[in-house]
Amino acid sequence: MNIEYSNDQDVKIYKAFVLDPTNRKAVSKFCQKFGKPLMEPALKLHERLENSSTASHYNQIYGSEDNKIETKKGTKNNDPKIFKVRITGSYRKFMNNIKDEEGNLMLTKEWEGNYTDIAHIYIIAINNHDYNAV
Repeated sequence: MNIEYSNDQDVKIYKAFVLDPTNRKAVSKFCQKFGKPLMEPALKLHERLENSSTASHYNQIYGSEDNKIETKKGTKNNDPKIFKVRITGSYRKFMNNIKDEEGNLMLTKEWEGNYTDIAHIYIIAINNHDYNAV
């Protein structure tokens, strides 16, 4: 899949690390923000997303695991559909699907769930909350 990233500060830190895990500055910022235990899962997830042609392809291979691509609940009627994938069992990465040449987010609440349509994603947020700690 093609991956684009928002200008959110957490997303910038995540992006810098997964695109160049040998960059010491990027590693340091990533560890400060997300913690060292997330380094390997984040890299693994990024590689899986890049190597999958669509969200459907990704889910066919990794859907039996905890980090399949799924829809986030609570989307308002006319807002773009938000998808999530787990980096570990507790941290989440949120994204939208980009469809047209202008980069408009295409899916709304009425979307029927055809994951083969999702081949270009836009990372909008990296959740830095450990849900297992609750």
